[in-house]
Amino acid sequence: DVAPSRGLGDVYKRQTQTGNAISLSFGLAPEFAREKITETLRGLLAMNKGKLKTGFLGTPVLCRALSDNGANAEAYTLLLNEENPGWLYEVRVGATTVWERWDGLDENGECPISNDGTDQMISYNHYASGAVGAFLYRRVLGIEPLEAGYKRFRFAPLIGGGLTEADGTVDTPYGKIHAAWQLADGVITARVTVPMGTACSVLLPGAGELTLGSGTHEVRGSL
Repeated sequence: DVAPSRGLGDVYKRQTQTGNAISLSFGLAPEFAREKITETLRGLLAMNKGKLKTGFLGTPVLCRALSDNGANAEAYTLLLNEENPGWLYEVRVGATTVWERWDGLDENGECPISNDGTDQMISYNHYASGAVGAFLYRRVLGIEPLEAGYKRFRFAPLIGGGLTEADGTVDTPYGKIHAAWQLADGVITARVTVPMGTACSVLLPGAGELTLGSGTHEVRGSL
């Protein structure tokens, strides 16, 4: 076991966004330090004007590390950022796929010129940064497996960022899960289709946790 020690906070302050996000996401951080690490991660993001500063290892887990540790607002700020670096920056300047580099195109839709020649080796259909898709369906839409193959799964949408609805499907060995939620006047209306042979645990703000069997169900909650 690791005991708290004087100067521990100083150690975390010297870490990167990636280091803090990975320690939170993979359970590497001792329980007593998780709150401090989350605050450090918040501080690192603030120093970078709310933008990510991660590579291929940290980017896929960054939003989840924040949202799972009480920093939902920061997670959505990252997700919806329209400036470089950010996923919606790519969309804003015309991307239809996810790029290898955040600055794959400049504000005019042109490939930036670099002195090291890396402008000649940019992939414009690159998975790594697109791994944020897992955050979209596991947290924003809210579908999370609890057992292998989604035999048991959770439907717990993470509502925030000014979003008022989400709708999506997840293919499983048991069939297709279809989930959707809408927010209007503080009321959350959620629908989920549970495949035969599976069970779904629904958790909405303002409502108790429910366990649902196969079929299509509607549940309401509130903010």
